[in-house]
Amino acid sequence: MGIPGGGKSTWIRSNLPSDAFVCSADHFFVNDHGIYIWKKELLHKAHRVCFDKYLAALDMSDVSCVVVDNTNTKRADMRQYVVEANNRGYDVNIVAITVDPEVAAQRNVHGVPNETIKKMYSQIQNTIKLCWQQHLRGNDYGLTDPGPLNWYMWAITQICWSTWSQIQYLGWLRLYL
Repeated sequence: MGIPGGGKSTWIRSNLPSDAFVCSADHFFVNDHGIYIWKKELLHKAHRVCFDKYLAALDMSDVSCVVVDNTNTKRADMRQYVVEANNRGYDVNIVAITVDPEVAAQRNVHGVPNETIKKMYSQIQNTIKLCWQQHLRGNDYGLTDPGPLNWYMWAITQICWSTWSQIQYLGWLRLYL
């Protein structure tokens, strides 16, 4: 999870196995020549295609790691991915990559407006705060259908991409969607 220009894709390339299966709505907008062409009216379809690829990857026997490289600024954005992984017996790990919105706006290659990036940054900070609060209270946040969606957030990792090196490990954490 992270804002556009925050370094999610870079983190994935640097920290996950090279054979990791990466699903991203952004992939939908890359044409046959490798050029990214974003169209707002196709965003819903891009996320549907990403989710379908994710489901297929979960069912592949030769895939050791499935990654969703999307912003996932709210718990609701992650819910369907977590539910499907849990239903298939997978452990779910979330890495939250945070960066100053001004720095991300400068690095952003997708043309996302600065105000949108700031809003998304605020949503991510609220999501992290809610997850910590619910974890500390041991509360399932009232989402018990189809059963408590308790899963572990492995290293909500705060990564300061302005220095490209500073990592703060926050440990195991129960996250409630």
